[in-house]
Amino acid sequence: MPKEPCWVCGRVVVPSARTDEGAWCDTCRKWALAEPCSRCGITRQITVREEDGSPVCSVCYQREHRGVRPRRKCVDCGEI
Repeated sequence: MPKEPCWVCGRVVVPSARTDEGAWCDTCRKWALAEPCSRCGITRQITVREEDGSPVCSVCYQREHRGVRPRRKCVDCGEI
């Protein structure tokens, strides 16, 4: 894949996403998608959402589901 400059930070990388503004590097995309977790309050990349739509980070999700992996809706594509 060809490398392009990230429209946010300017680093030349293989884009992880594209928008109307241009290519995004992985780091900038993760920061853009980060939200405060509804459980711990720390702003992180969101892993899942509760039934009511509230965001849950991977640390809180793993803490609750150690060893058990229930099927949840994907944050990006919406599939189970």
